[in-house]
Amino acid sequence: MSLEDGREVGAPLDWFDWLATATDDQRHEFRIVEGGAGIWWEQLEDGVSVPGLFGLPEYP
Repeated sequence: MSLEDGREVGAPLDWFDWLATATDDQRHEFRIVEGGAGIWWEQLEDGVSVPGLFGLPEYP
């Protein structure tokens, strides 16, 4: 995923079993939620928090 400033963010699929077993089409159908604090896959009914990807607390 590319951020507005051009940086790219990624994580190994094996961190997320539910995402690793999804199809390519399902993995590419996501939306940014909570003002950029999360990524949600509607078809998979699951998501991840952006702070969690960086090992930061969910709520400061």
